[in-house]
Amino acid sequence: MQHLKDSVADPELRAKLTPDFQLGCKRILFIDGYFEALQRSHAELITDGISEITETGIVTQDSTTHAADVIIYATGFQPFNFLAKFGVTGPGGQDLAETWAEGITSHRSVAISGFPNFFMLLGPNSGLGHNSVIIMIEAQVRYITELIKGLAKKGLGYVEPKPDAQNAFTENIQAGLEGKVWTSGCQSWYQDGAAPNHTLWPHSTVRFIREMKRPDLSEYNHGRNHDAAE
Repeated sequence: MQHLKDSVADPELRAKLTPDFQLGCKRILFIDGYFEALQRSHAELITDGISEITETGIVTQDSTTHAADVIIYATGFQPFNFLAKFGVTGPGGQDLAETWAEGITSHRSVAISGFPNFFMLLGPNSGLGHNSVIIMIEAQVRYITELIKGLAKKGLGYVEPKPDAQNAFTENIQAGLEGKVWTSGCQSWYQDGAAPNHTLWPHSTVRFIREMKRPDLSEYNHGRNHDAAE
């Protein structure tokens, strides 16, 4: 806050730039020159909601028309909308998009019950609000690789998380998020409305690396084919 006071002399502009949420509840902006850019003579910060977009510009909710040659939409991330681009279907015909419509869950952030041999990187609750996701990706790649090697060694053809194991993982994640700044009440891409936070890992990256070091096949249904689980 002191940096804001030192950087922005205009009290009205400073009030608009003062957050009404805890630091970290939204993704933190790391950039030099942000405050300075907003104070340039040709820049104006408008915080009123938009009521209409016309052929010549934007009309805000106070009925003011703002002329615009170009409009850039920068409304945030939708981390799990990739299923709108392609379909993922399980052996029973279940659609992943429909499955996730009831709640976005996974096991260990890389696999999903009901979808054998389907793996993903940066899946549910492996994003970060406090470190580099490259750390998470590297741990996930190692985990998936070891899981596949374990299948090959045993001569198995498929693997998928047991529902109970996936539910336990999800419950543990949500319990870990309780009281964290990322679920403290602001509107951000970390959360989908009032739904639980399906995006962020609530613990340290060291813990994630440790928990992803070696797959436990007892957490999975597996077999030579999908009709013969072992």
